[in-house]
Amino acid sequence: MAVEGIDYEDLMERGCRQLVLIVAGSEDGCSTTTNCYEYTGSNWATIDGLYDMHGWTGLNGIRHQRYIGSYTSPAGLWKLGLCFGNETKPEGLKMQWRDVTPYSDWVCDVDSLYFNTWQERNDPDLTEKWDMSQGEHLDDYPFHYAYSCVIEYNTPPYTVTERGCAIFFHCASGTTGGCIGLPTDDMLRVMLWMDPVANPYILITGWQAEE
Repeated sequence: MAVEGIDYEDLMERGCRQLVLIVAGSEDGCSTTTNCYEYTGSNWATIDGLYDMHGWTGLNGIRHQRYIGSYTSPAGLWKLGLCFGNETKPEGLKMQWRDVTPYSDWVCDVDSLYFNTWQERNDPDLTEKWDMSQGEHLDDYPFHYAYSCVIEYNTPPYTVTERGCAIFFHCASGTTGGCIGLPTDDMLRVMLWMDPVANPYILITGWQAEE
């Protein structure tokens, strides 16, 4: 079944063997159903306990050609990267993990060389300062970023500032500013399932409002 112009062959060409499927429902455009799949060597199988999970997109749903400030989540297929959090690294996690510190910023200053990257404010090797009001101080989000994963949308070196930044897969209890959210327990279980050897991706699709 092709979704967003993506089929199973496209996943295989990317080396993807794990897929998190996010489907935005038509009721409000921002409530989602999340299902996890893994390639077994002969077919794609659903994962027990990681199926039919309720979650959320950005406040204004999903959008192709997402732009900064739209409060939408980017429709399409994206690689899942670094996991991080304000909580301690979960036991059994296989993905790369980074602890949030009191100095951790995700830079969204469009004029900065560090746009859409994680930087530590006290790093002595920084070559410039950025507008700290244009970004996220990760330590300020103890619930949402308790357990999180970077969605590699508009990330370096292929960034277009107008498309926005700081798009994560994280804990949530309602709509987001553009990230994809799940309840904390579900988010943790998905992260523990993810395996970098299987090259996990997230596919964001479903109902979209007309322009």
